[in-house]
Amino acid sequence: MEQNILQEAYQLIHHDLELSPANIPLDGEDAIEQLRIWLANSLAIMLTENLEGLLQILYRLDIAEEKAQVALCNMTKDPPALALADLIIEREIQKAQSRAWYREQLAQKEINNDDDVEKW
Repeated sequence: MEQNILQEAYQLIHHDLELSPANIPLDGEDAIEQLRIWLANSLAIMLTENLEGLLQILYRLDIAEEKAQVALCNMTKDPPALALADLIIEREIQKAQSRAWYREQLAQKEINNDDDVEKW
């Protein structure tokens, strides 16, 4: 995975979940695993201290309710906090990739518009 996509996903997670910044090296082979562990630790606290707030965050992030229920009911191989971390990371990476695609399309459109202007 591209480092800039992972970096943007981390920024989205940090912002959307209102978490304190962490010093996570997002380069290297274990970057996603480090992000996963950091997020799971934060989610474990939220599960015990602010479940309602966490559920609202999952809704805002557009995490599928069925997937969230499976994770919360401990019906995965991972504990709930890790299962939720996986869902959130997956969703935030999707958002980062979509944003990158749209930025690329916009840049391409601007290049094409510049070419059209030069023709006149």
